[in-house]
Amino acid sequence: MRMSLRLFLSTALLAVALGVALSPQSARAEENPVHTYFAGVNQLLPEVDAWQADLDAVLSAMVAKPELACGDDVAALARRGHGIVEDLRGTGALAPSVLQARHEASVDALAQAVAGLQAMLESCDRNVGADEIAAGNAAYAKAIRLIRYYSARIG
Repeated sequence: MRMSLRLFLSTALLAVALGVALSPQSARAEENPVHTYFAGVNQLLPEVDAWQADLDAVLSAMVAKPELACGDDVAALARRGHGIVEDLRGTGALAPSVLQARHEASVDALAQAVAGLQAMLESCDRNVGADEIAAGNAAYAKAIRLIRYYSARIG
């Protein structure tokens, strides 16, 4: 019972903090960093989702064709991943303070997945970096959940 009350109070405090931090300051997105942030996130998250889907497809194909680990598709995917990480990092400059840690965690997690992919590419071994990719993708999914929630409602 005590844990449920603590969870309820924590959730309520977060909701109040987000309400204050995310309250509109003006009607135009370019004048309101919060709305600009969510507009950027709304454009970027589909790119991340597409990259992760392509990554999953390539990793699945490597089961039957391990030589793909050092192929052009993996190199292109790694370059694309680096670009997405940098775009996400840049978008974080406008993140509301209550989401700043989540945003940074999502950037770090994606960077971890990209580093795993880069290690796989350099070693030409589908097993090298695979754990790093999986851990990065899992951490990203966890970190981005709250940002996705508010992005869908505010942006």
